[in-house]
Amino acid sequence: MEPKDRIDKDTLIRILKTIPSNIFFKDTEEKYVFSSHNYRQMGLGEDNDIYGKTDRDIRSDSSNIEQIENMDKEILESGIGKRYVLKSDIFGEVRYSDIIKEPVKDDNGNTIGIVGLVNDVTMATRELSNMLENEKAYQKAMRAGAFLAYNVNLSKDILIDDLKELVDGVELDLLAMLNMKAPCKYSEFIEKWANKMLVEKYRDKFIKNHSPQRLISLYKNGEIEVAKELNIEIMGKDGNNQEIWMNESILLMENVENEVIAFITLKNVSKERLEERQLKQQLEAAAKEAKAANEAKDRILANTSHEIRTPMNTIVGMAEVLLRDETDEKKIEYLNNIKNAGEHLLEIVKDILDFSKIESGKVEMVPAIYDIRARIDALEKLLRERIGNKNIDLLIDVDENIPKYLYGDATRIRQVIINLVNNSIKFTKDGFIKFTVKMLEMTDSEITEYVSVEDSGIGIKEEDIDKLFSAFNRLDRENTANIEGTGLGLAISKQFIELMGGEIKVESKYGIGTKFSFTIKQGLVREQDIKKNDEIKSVKDYAGRPFKAPKAKILLAEDNVINVKVFKALVAPTKIQIDVAENGKIATEMVERNDYDLVLMDHMMPVMDGIEATEAIRHFNSDKRDIKIIALTANAVVGMKEQFLEAGMNDFMTKPIQIKELLAMLRMYLPEEYIEEDMLHELGDKAFNSIRKHIGEFKENRMDTK
Repeated sequence: MEPKDRIDKDTLIRILKTIPSNIFFKDTEEKYVFSSHNYRQMGLGEDNDIYGKTDRDIRSDSSNIEQIENMDKEILESGIGKRYVLKSDIFGEVRYSDIIKEPVKDDNGNTIGIVGLVNDVTMATRELSNMLENEKAYQKAMRAGAFLAYNVNLSKDILIDDLKELVDGVELDLLAMLNMKAPCKYSEFIEKWANKMLVEKYRDKFIKNHSPQRLISLYKNGEIEVAKELNIEIMGKDGNNQEIWMNESILLMENVENEVIAFITLKNVSKERLEERQLKQQLEAAAKEAKAANEAKDRILANTSHEIRTPMNTIVGMAEVLLRDETDEKKIEYLNNIKNAGEHLLEIVKDILDFSKIESGKVEMVPAIYDIRARIDALEKLLRERIGNKNIDLLIDVDENIPKYLYGDATRIRQVIINLVNNSIKFTKDGFIKFTVKMLEMTDSEITEYVSVEDSGIGIKEEDIDKLFSAFNRLDRENTANIEGTGLGLAISKQFIELMGGEIKVESKYGIGTKFSFTIKQGLVREQDIKKNDEIKSVKDYAGRPFKAPKAKILLAEDNVINVKVFKALVAPTKIQIDVAENGKIATEMVERNDYDLVLMDHMMPVMDGIEATEAIRHFNSDKRDIKIIALTANAVVGMKEQFLEAGMNDFMTKPIQIKELLAMLRMYLPEEYIEEDMLHELGDKAFNSIRKHIGEFKENRMDTK
């Protein structure tokens, strides 16, 4: 053939089909005009299926159609060629193609189509990918401080890497130490490594957890990365085994051949864990010391409470007895001063005990259904008594829209309000104190309640407001030096409100006055949902109403002679028969020999204390083991109530005994038939009904408290 002769079409096609690379031509509509047989073998079908069709018409893998179309459009519009690698799923096999596309132009420079050259680079891509992944994983592991890192083909059970181990920063050839060489069988390597390095009890579990079958199963179940900490023992020389901790990371994936591979790194974190263990031991020792100190503090508080409350029981009790019959106004004033001073001292003790409970995290909220209006009425009476003869007007503003019945800890709310009003009384010489209760919001199940106490007192300096709720803190000492108090009331109030999920705030202008307010959520109780016996009102409305029960017989277990005299004097008007036991042992013997309607058991007594005596009575082999027992205690610290109830006591009273509470308690537990109804009728129907109502309310309150 002469060089000047042109090659005919058939010869040109034969030449193109002999070239190893795959060649195609598309027109301006991206339809195939020509392709070599190799290109057809890559999933484009036979000749008669290709011509006049686009990639969207003929490709079995549609995932990259948009990529191809966008590339072709760009070439046709710009007249500039492109080169890229295309990943395709050809009949279920992932293939990679290196594609070069160039525009074909006519004599006028117009683009009339695209010619493409395709080379299959699948094998080269796989080899490069594996090499890069192995190197990248190993380098990453080494930078992360791993002391062991390896790459595994789990599907073929092959350990690919020349395994290296870092020991104290030195790289060792671990495979050589195991008489192995990469690539090698992975499961064999794991077994040899475990047998050489691990104490026997750890071997089987380690081998099982790292088997190819288990790791492949994890991958098929959707786990791509498995991270955990291993705590194992490494065999040492001369039997000196070493406990170590390792952070293990297993990254699972498929390679281009759809085989499951794993990159596994182990990092020695023994130093960190040993330091953590030492720190934990130090913290446990410190916690143990703190617990011992806290228990010692509780014992001191218990003893202090007992030592203060015991004589105060005598002082307040005797004052109560003398006030009962005294008519001389001057003596009544003196006796009231004695009683008030004693009650003030008890409030100080109570504040200290409450603060101790808060510090110990042992304060419990006791929610119950309560009548808010009855509570406010009783509270108003108490607050007016606290104000006394001071030139202060008490203003009460209660939202009429507040529902009658709510659910919450009314006792704690009352304590907070009393603390706030007491604070206002102390720092207000004259003027007013305003007590406000409003409903901010109501839903189907709860209300948001707003309570404020505002006064026209001396106010608080702006720089002191942040210190206001600190314990044992007295602000503005220059102007408040002569005012009584521990500085605990506001700190306790803040803690109680926060424990109920609320917030307490203060606004004040020095020399003008102060306003404390808090918001809390209370459960909403519909009146139609209240059963007759569910209504809970204030005990104080009816407490101390007289009654007689001359047929009733009770046992008082008390070792303090003066306390016995006080108790008998307080109970004398009821005509109740009283026997006395000077310790718990005598009390158990007397209960066993005699028939009593009720036992009042002092807590701390010689020979056998009240808890031990109660437990002994509860183990009697007779009906007497069920006798009602009420604890009398001067120990009001954290946990005592629970101890009394756990020992089998039915109820408890703290000393000094309040006459109103004592009478209500006796009336609650004595048999109904022993209460003389004639005396009650003499008081009139109104008084009779009041006592009846009070007893029911008292019972409900005691049950809720317990």
